[in-house]
Amino acid sequence: MSFEKEALLYRLQMMEEKERSYLKELQRERQDIYDRLRELDHKLSQEVELLASEENITDAAVVPQVPEVIDQEKEAVSEVVDSLPSASGGAAEAAAKSKISNTQAVKNILKENGANMSISQIKIELIDKYGLKPSNLSQLLYKLKTDTDEIISPGRATYRYNGTSQVSQQEEMEVGL
Repeated sequence: MSFEKEALLYRLQMMEEKERSYLKELQRERQDIYDRLRELDHKLSQEVELLASEENITDAAVVPQVPEVIDQEKEAVSEVVDSLPSASGGAAEAAAKSKISNTQAVKNILKENGANMSISQIKIELIDKYGLKPSNLSQLLYKLKTDTDEIISPGRATYRYNGTSQVSQQEEMEVGL
């Protein structure tokens, strides 16, 4: 292996380590923020209870407003957190675009292709089309193969969509009518 290739691989490894540590730091900071928000919510509710007990406030219009304000603040915080860019990159952005399960995405890919596909081809399609990276694709495919008749395995590590399942035949009949 050439020196340049080794250097590039080493640099990639270092970048991944930095990325992991940065993500952990962000997660810790996010957790601290959530803890502080909970603390403030708890403090606010205690103050409201104290005020209500001191002044014997029984007006229903005053007390329910506090939980509504708290809910609005929580929603605003969650919107801000959700709008923050993800540190994991393009795959996370693609996953945010498509809200689809791994199993449905695999079925769609095999159905669209129609031919035998290897696990590596399916994985590439999952990443490109849906931004999904299942942790164990072979296990997912095996589960699909055993649970339904829609997915078959004609050879070792190859899979194909089998359009002859009863559900798809019923759907075709309904569409044909």
